[in-house]
Amino acid sequence: MKHELKMYGASWCGTCRLVKKKLEDEGIPFEPIDVDDHMEEADALNISSIPVIIAYKNGKEDGRWDDTKGDVISWIKFLEW
Repeated sequence: MKHELKMYGASWCGTCRLVKKKLEDEGIPFEPIDVDDHMEEADALNISSIPVIIAYKNGKEDGRWDDTKGDVISWIKFLEW
């Protein structure tokens, strides 16, 4: 079973826009979530910087990526391996 990916970011965040475009260009399905519109959800998940991608498997968090962890596409491919 593949992971469900949720990307937490904001429209004003340049890095978020770059990561979003990279995911779209690769055809990787994800749910974009604007932290400005979903502050309570971001707080509950302890998201203190953006962008963050959380991978869920069977409804549970299975991994978390932020821009300190290197290339996002490599990270996703590793998850699915």
